[in-house]
Amino acid sequence: MPRLTNKQHYTRHLQLRSLWLHDPRVFALLEPDQQAEVHRYFQPAKDLTERQLVAHRRQVSTRDPSLPNRAGKHYIRMTALLPDIDLLVPDGAVEINGTMFCRQPPEVRRLARACIELARWRREQGASGVGGSEA
Repeated sequence: MPRLTNKQHYTRHLQLRSLWLHDPRVFALLEPDQQAEVHRYFQPAKDLTERQLVAHRRQVSTRDPSLPNRAGKHYIRMTALLPDIDLLVPDGAVEINGTMFCRQPPEVRRLARACIELARWRREQGASGVGGSEA
């Protein structure tokens, strides 16, 4: 795969940013680790200038030299499926055939809150004798 120019990289960032802001369901077409790589390399969740993105690209490419290639392949796979997105990802879906849509960066407070609520619910179910003895 040929190396992208800074301008091409910035264009991909803008395309992915638009998708992230307006129809993030398309990211669910990738596995969670692939989504993370796209976010780490192209930074679609951030509003960056071309200069900021070029600096980030240099830094991340130095730390992980194969990331540009992996993220580029994920980008191509994702965008190749765009015409069929409405068939593949129903509105409001957060899970498709075991594939997750991952927020980047993860919302740790919301995740912790969900875990606490689940523990409370399980405790209440145990106290009322409902649900058996699942761990």
